[in-house]
Amino acid sequence: SESPWLHNDMAKLVLWGALLWSVGGALHVVDLHSSRWTLTNGNGSISVEAANATNTHLNLMQAGILKGDPYYRDNELPWKWVALETWTYSASFESTAEVLAQTRQTLRCQVDT
Repeated sequence: SESPWLHNDMAKLVLWGALLWSVGGALHVVDLHSSRWTLTNGNGSISVEAANATNTHLNLMQAGILKGDPYYRDNELPWKWVALETWTYSASFESTAEVLAQTRQTLRCQVDT
């Protein structure tokens, strides 16, 4: 004989699926991966364009601020100042009036620190 839990669990699964589908239709997702990012240090003396908000050292190397191979001998020593700075990644994006009129917005960040 079939377990009574099977039908109960199946009903829950269908209910959750319907709920997620109904919420999913109202979701507005802004993908910031393709945005133009800026990396700036705490006092604003360094500000560089960054393709993605991923790796401070890599973005500074691409901008020509950090030079050389950090893995060669003790080349990382002159770069230790980077770890002592406060860095901010910033990007701008536009939203719609419909999104701004919502009672709640959820920001989901997946920044790898």
